Amino acid sequence: MEAFSNKNTTRLVKESKILDQDQKLAESLIGACRKGDLSAQRNLYAHYYRYAMGVALRFCSTREDAMEVVNDSFLKVFVKLQSKEKIKVFRPWFRRVLINTSIDNFRKQKNRFQTLEIAYAFSEKDSYTILDKLNEEEIIALIQKLSPAYRMVFNLYVIEGHSHKEIADKLGIEVSTSKGNLSKAKARLRILLSKIYPERIEHYG
Repeated sequence: MEAFSNKNTTRLVKESKILDQDQKLAESLIGACRKGDLSAQRNLYAHYYRYAMGVALRFCSTREDAMEVVNDSFLKVFVKLQSKEKIKVFRPWFRRVLINTSIDNFRKQKNRFQTLEIAYAFSEKDSYTILDKLNEEEIIALIQKLSPAYRMVFNLYVIEGHSHKEIADKLGIEVSTSKGNLSKAKARLRILLSKIYPERIEHYG
């Protein structure tokens, strides 16, 4: 137990140092970006591109859509930096920009989306806790298979921690719709998990 505690402490210290280094780099690049330094803008884009795509891919159906969200988000960032908006810590601030841009993109397209009705072939219990056993790429691949409406609510509720009231306000839908879409998203994920990872469903179902 003591060895585990020491390892956990070492990991936390290491992560703290990485975040501190990341923030110092961001502050340096932000300062240059505010002055209109194009090289600093390119470096900021290159440094945070992978992180931005990781967030956007969870909300988008295709890589092309995610790329649009990422590019729109960086454009918003550069505009906001020119307005001298105060930014305490860049990474979580940038994450909010990415999520809000994903929501804006969803709103523009939602009239083209047709909600799918999915039968409950499996129990809803613990339908997404199995995701903890998958790596990041596997999780993204599964979430991308959800319909846009289900995927948006699932991400905002399960991963981002928003309440159904907050989701309803952000997406312009009813609270009951948010709850229904989450239930159907979880049911759909369980169906997908049973097809792709049947042994995990048997173990955790």
